[in-house]
Amino acid sequence: MKLLIALALCAISVSAAAQDWVHLGRGGGIEHYADRQSISTDGKLVSAHVLEDYKKTRTARIPKTKERKKYKSSVILAHFDCKEEKWGFTEATDYSGNMGQGEAVARSKHRLMLETIDPGTVGALRLNFVCARAAR
Repeated sequence: MKLLIALALCAISVSAAAQDWVHLGRGGGIEHYADRQSISTDGKLVSAHVLEDYKKTRTARIPKTKERKKYKSSVILAHFDCKEEKWGFTEATDYSGNMGQGEAVARSKHRLMLETIDPGTVGALRLNFVCARAAR
């Protein structure tokens, strides 16, 4: 039993550093990445972790405590409809360090709402990368 608890804690503590981040581009002071190892298909949706690494530190307001915490990157569980060229997300975690490192200062869960992706945007870069890998 102790071994199972230890393994579970190790699995939970694996940070974004263990992922295989591929740089997709930059814009507006944000470097954009996708984790090629996290790409999976479920029905008509393709899911992947994407990372936003910020040039300038941002501030998150923690709803329960109203506390403010600084963060330098966010890891997002994104979902793509490759055929309809839409995307949405269901989870986001803000980290105190760059590239998903440091303390997870804020976590949020969201109901999936797909939005159309405009051509030439970061969303289009993400869609093209994730959908091309899912098709393999």
